Amino acid sequence: MKIITTFNIHKHDFPFVISIPHSGEYITPKMKSKMINQAIQEKLKCFNKVYLIVLHSFGRDLRADIILGNGNGKTTNKAFLEQIEKMLNKEGFRVKNNELYSGGYITKYYGSKRGRCETLQMELWYGTYIEKRDFENEEFPNINEELFLETQQRIRNFFEALKNYSFIIGEV
Repeated sequence: MKIITTFNIHKHDFPFVISIPHSGEYITPKMKSKMINQAIQEKLKCFNKVYLIVLHSFGRDLRADIILGNGNGKTTNKAFLEQIEKMLNKEGFRVKNNELYSGGYITKYYGSKRGRCETLQMELWYGTYIEKRDFENEEFPNINEELFLETQQRIRNFFEALKNYSFIIGEV
């Protein structure tokens, strides 16, 4: 688990906290919760509202590149969800909302407070960045480097657009 604000964005310029799985040392749920809470509290010193985006991935082909989960409307407002979907579509991602993945513990816990922190779970299909196929229980699949780099750039473009969006929504 690693907390980032993304791609060279200064600490106080961006009202988003991005939570991604960490592939290194083991982090307990208590440590993870503490890290997320600290990041949210730091952002709330600078912004009226903070958005937590929790990134995960999935293996089955569900006819979507990304599944967004907001607890079926409980952890973020509809307009924000629709804007995120629109921005991802612009980058060529097929997006579904709250289908199979509506948000896990972190999304529901932090989003339940919904006053100054809204949360969104973003599930990225393995086929979007590893190889276009269904995945079973595999330790380390072969990664299609060209596909990975292309998807990495599309995600980077999305986060850059999200950075600009944060100023449009007036949370500065």
